[in-house]
Amino acid sequence: MFATTAIFSLIAYAWVWYCFSGEGDGTVVITLVEGIITFLLFFVLLALAYCADRVHARREKDRDHLQYGQVADASQNPEAGNMVRNGPPLARGAIVPPIPFTAFEVFGHLIPEERGKVWATPEQRATSQQMRQFLQKQFGTSSIANIDLQELKDVLEGKPVMTRLEHRNNNSYGAVKPIIQRGSKYRKEHLNSSTFEKSQKNDSFGFRCMHLSVSEANDYASVIVSNKYGIAARVGVRTRNDTATAPEDFEAVDRIISFAPQQETETV
Repeated sequence: MFATTAIFSLIAYAWVWYCFSGEGDGTVVITLVEGIITFLLFFVLLALAYCADRVHARREKDRDHLQYGQVADASQNPEAGNMVRNGPPLARGAIVPPIPFTAFEVFGHLIPEERGKVWATPEQRATSQQMRQFLQKQFGTSSIANIDLQELKDVLEGKPVMTRLEHRNNNSYGAVKPIIQRGSKYRKEHLNSSTFEKSQKNDSFGFRCMHLSVSEANDYASVIVSNKYGIAARVGVRTRNDTATAPEDFEAVDRIISFAPQQETETV
């Protein structure tokens, strides 16, 4: 829609230049035809802008359906109310996942297959194909070994949608900000790493919270570093100056943290 209005703005300048170019003696005459064309171009702009907006909305909806599932609404999709997942029909307003399986069902079906199990029935093989096609579209890989269970569970159960809405409510313009009394302690995690795509994360290590707010009364901020596979390792952690600078606003950190075997988190 922005592209449409931008292009028509350029067309408008060109059209005005044409209409007001005048004769050789500087006389400017707007003909009836030019006036009618100017009037009609406004409605052409509205129609094209509306079409561009609808196309964009449709693409956003299709992308959300693929990533988060769709909402069952019998008035718009008669089949949605009949979709089942090992149980009764889903009620109106319920989340219909992209595939009719839970994360544990996907792992339980594909892990034995990747270890050499051969399914005997066509239904089991069709289930494998459906699961792998979804994984390929969603995560860019059809191997379940490369996918985190919690991340798959979040996608199939709609948690990213709720997390995204909660983040928008807490941090968007016009949101109600908490009132912090002088000397009181305030700490809030705004954005957790579970909302990020797998391609945006480090394979082995990362921060559990990506956006943390604390008041000065807290004296310090606790940041949790995650060891995703629980391996023995040493990881460097350091602070970086941005809108706050060390040592005026905070005490700089630049050190190595050590993870013991099976240790999943370390607090800095």
